[in-house]
Amino acid sequence: MNIREKENKLFDEWMENSQRNPFVKDGCPSPSDYLTSSQKIVFLLKEANFGLSHAEQENTEKLEREDYDQRRELKDEPNPWWSRIGKWCLCVSNPSLSWPEIEATFNSEGIAKSLAPYIFVQLKKSAGGGSSNQGMLWRIATEDRTMLLRQLSIYQPQYIVSCGLWNICRNVLFPGNG
Repeated sequence: MNIREKENKLFDEWMENSQRNPFVKDGCPSPSDYLTSSQKIVFLLKEANFGLSHAEQENTEKLEREDYDQRRELKDEPNPWWSRIGKWCLCVSNPSLSWPEIEATFNSEGIAKSLAPYIFVQLKKSAGGGSSNQGMLWRIATEDRTMLLRQLSIYQPQYIVSCGLWNICRNVLFPGNG
């Protein structure tokens, strides 16, 4: 079974057993690019930004949105928000480039290409907002720990970049792992 098949099988099970609405399918925008990449890196992010307030995030059962496949967005037409992470990825892929060189040459067309060899996992698999509710993130990490670890195991990463989630990684996902 390939990466996409493993992701889809896991997400089907996860959606069946959770109340995440809309469920955010995330992970690998380009399995072929990830598999040929010299470094296997996962960016662990907080939540997909749907522009919801904290109160709206608490009442997602009222949302009438279809499940969202972020992998498709990242591969085909990433939101400009992803340009910052795209630049980080470009730094990792091309360590000889300086940040000013990346800033000067990076454009919106390069976002998808720079993201392709990496994995992007949202801790919270439902709609989020511009700012995160830390209590909610801790609760969801605890509730979804087994599924999150199963998702991470699909990729067999060398590195996990915990984007603002170090304490959750250390205390919930990988306790006692130093």
